[in-house]
Amino acid sequence: MSLHALLMPQQVKAIEEAPLVADQRHPAWSALFLHQASATDFLTRRAADAVWRSPTFKVDMRSVLQRAADLENIADAAAALAELRALGAMIEARMTPVPLPASAKHGPSPDFEANAGDGPVTVEVHAKHEDGAQTARRFAIAAGEDVPGVERTSRKVGDMLVTHTTSVWHPGGTPDPTKPFDSIQANVISKLCSVKASEHQRREAVPSVLWLDLTTFDPMSKSQLLQTLPLVSGHIGLTSGAIWHAFYGWKGAPLLEEGNPRRTTMGHDGRFRMSGDAKSHLAAAIVSFERGLVLLENPWATVPLPAMFRRRCERLPWFKLGNSVADWTRGQAAAQLALAVAQIEALAGQAAIR
Repeated sequence: MSLHALLMPQQVKAIEEAPLVADQRHPAWSALFLHQASATDFLTRRAADAVWRSPTFKVDMRSVLQRAADLENIADAAAALAELRALGAMIEARMTPVPLPASAKHGPSPDFEANAGDGPVTVEVHAKHEDGAQTARRFAIAAGEDVPGVERTSRKVGDMLVTHTTSVWHPGGTPDPTKPFDSIQANVISKLCSVKASEHQRREAVPSVLWLDLTTFDPMSKSQLLQTLPLVSGHIGLTSGAIWHAFYGWKGAPLLEEGNPRRTTMGHDGRFRMSGDAKSHLAAAIVSFERGLVLLENPWATVPLPAMFRRRCERLPWFKLGNSVADWTRGQAAAQLALAVAQIEALAGQAAIR
């Protein structure tokens, strides 16, 4: 298998034998050893195949592959695998990506430059991880500590003792009900909105894309794709889509959470609506997670996406057209957002159905 071949034998063996970290395997373990791969592992393996077939990529991605095998910095290993998958996805979509080496001499640089035939686009990949307090909580639970809100049950099955641990997770951080702008969704929105906020890897006058990998942000959630919608309809109410609001929400936007009677509002503008010194220079964000990838274009970008790059996004693996926001026709993204805002205000302003 290509991923095995790209790593040194001692690295593969070390990953195979590495102890569990908070009851979890090394990020590369499943792609290397699991027979029934997840969608994410499948893309990791396919990206590794593309690198293995290219002498140039073997050289250019060498440092990324070394980071992917790191046993000390688990978060960075996951980030390196996200970069590998982004490269593979752009190759598949025929965007002609070129990995860019980090250069201390010239300052921060994006991870890739891609060209779909009508000009360069810089791509910065970021693997978002859960809130740090949640990570500490996972470690405490795995260590058997007495953690508030965690239930443990055990029962004998033959000669074995089966233990179940039940807990509630908040990947964006546990909300504080005493704070006016704090809620589950608000915290996730805030965390995603601030990813790579300085945008210092971008290049002047070149379209810039943030590739946001969420496969390690909330791996237990099966509803991440729904969070790219303005509103999510549930059995007992509506929920504001956290990913959509992170980029397109506005200060004062109503935030809904199914089953939660408490109403909160956004305390800040979404990434693409910010102005002044905080204005985003991103042309778009590409958000990827397990079995899903969406394009969220910035209709207010100073340097917009080239048409052919935008069109090639539709060929990225697991691309979801219906969840994306893009100028497939001129002005479509802004019009789509205006309709979404009107829908949010109308439904949030109506009395809740009992």
